[in-house]
Amino acid sequence: MFREHRSKLRHKATIYAMYVIPEVRLKGVGKSLILEAIGRARKMKGLEQINLGVVVTNIEARNLYRRCGFEVYGVEKHALKLNDKYLDEELMVLTL
Repeated sequence: MFREHRSKLRHKATIYAMYVIPEVRLKGVGKSLILEAIGRARKMKGLEQINLGVVVTNIEARNLYRRCGFEVYGVEKHALKLNDKYLDEELMVLTL
């Protein structure tokens, strides 16, 4: 999680990446990581929201973020390109 530094953006933080190794998936590790980030964010003076993007085909991650309170506010078409294949991302926000 990275908090913006510029004065007009300081009310926002962004989670740029999260990865849970296959051996511990479905054991609550991802949820624990997100909840820890949210807890830390709530302690940051003046922070009002956390943003993140998640590939639309990653159903498990999308559901996790929704369960943790994130809401979709848009979709970025062709957000990522991997081996000449484009991936769309859902853009999500959690208001603190």
